[in-house]
Amino acid sequence: MNNDIADEVWHAMFDALETRIGPSPILRLRTGAPPASPSAPRSGNVLSEMALPADWLDDAANQEKGLAGTGEDPAAAGGALPSSHYELLDSTGTTCFIQGLTFAPWQSGKLVGAGHQVGANGNIYRATVGGTTGSTAPSHASGTEEDGEVTWERVTTTLPMQLENVIINAGQRMTVSGFDIRSPAS
Repeated sequence: MNNDIADEVWHAMFDALETRIGPSPILRLRTGAPPASPSAPRSGNVLSEMALPADWLDDAANQEKGLAGTGEDPAAAGGALPSSHYELLDSTGTTCFIQGLTFAPWQSGKLVGAGHQVGANGNIYRATVGGTTGSTAPSHASGTEEDGEVTWERVTTTLPMQLENVIINAGQRMTVSGFDIRSPAS
């Protein structure tokens, strides 16, 4: 039997999460695989770092809580590298509370490099071989699948943070205008 938790309990947990992390947390976008847990040493290179607004999450509804306002990094470090994960830290940048994968929506006829991550059909896929995507998005549940010139491996079924442009160039202005924290059931 699965646990069934009332919406108001999820909403109270999300409010407690926002209170514990505190006002104006820092959002970092990084290269490489995320650490094993938020308390593990950080991994990958920082591509972008931005302070979120003091009241950074909207009121909870329907077992999720979304970003309130916008975070911005006017001159990301970048270097034409793909962002593969994010971390949400307290305002001092010392304690990581939440981490997860980043991805862009899959598009047909798009040139992608090895390491590029896309969201398609409820999954996140990472390109193991780069090239131009074909006309059908990946949909496999395990192993690899070819899509045009690209070979995709399935990474996870979790779709945490969607970025419009996961390739971050040096000096590029980075803006995050939305992400959601959701209950596992939603």
